[in-house]
Amino acid sequence: MKKLIAISLAMLLGVLTAGAQTTWKVDLAHSKVSFSISHMVISDVTGRFTEFDAMLVHTKDDLTDGKLNATIKVKSINTDSESRDKHLRSADFFYAEKYPEITFVSKSFEKS
Repeated sequence: MKKLIAISLAMLLGVLTAGAQTTWKVDLAHSKVSFSISHMVISDVTGRFTEFDAMLVHTKDDLTDGKLNATIKVKSINTDSESRDKHLRSADFFYAEKYPEITFVSKSFEKS
């Protein structure tokens, strides 16, 4: 009888965890959002955003039902040039005052 109860419990837990939601959150200490842009064809300007967050939620092992959301704070742009950063935050580029965040929301994942 104890064996039957243990097997039944194990099967129930297997069914409950099979559809369990898994959430992955970005590890800020080991992640970065960076970019490189060609400037006048003679040099590259590199930069990064220092404030961002991302999360992936899924229930299937192959991630085909995954939903990815990412947010970047525009004010956190850093190109190692304060005057350039100020210009990038202005209405000429990102318009950080009106649009303080860059967001990405996935539409689908495909197994390939």
